[in-house]
Amino acid sequence: MSQVVKSQAEMQTHLAAGEAVALFPEGVPGPVTLRGRWWIVADGQQHYQLADEDQAVMLTRQAERLAAATDAARQAANRAPRSGS
Repeated sequence: MSQVVKSQAEMQTHLAAGEAVALFPEGVPGPVTLRGRWWIVADGQQHYQLADEDQAVMLTRQAERLAAATDAARQAANRAPRSGS
């Protein structure tokens, strides 16, 4: 049976090793994808648990939107005139 609960310290280790990716730049405790599955900290909990299917779909959509917004901001910054140049 695969593990369905991880401590925040375990998840931080996965993040530091590049095995996991946090949804937000702040990292732990927040949604994290590890080996293609989303992990979340449920309200009032101190550990990560696997996200259910609906949560995983929502998190995937949020990750896609965040990536698109980050890319758009990066492109806009590259097009902006630089003062003092």
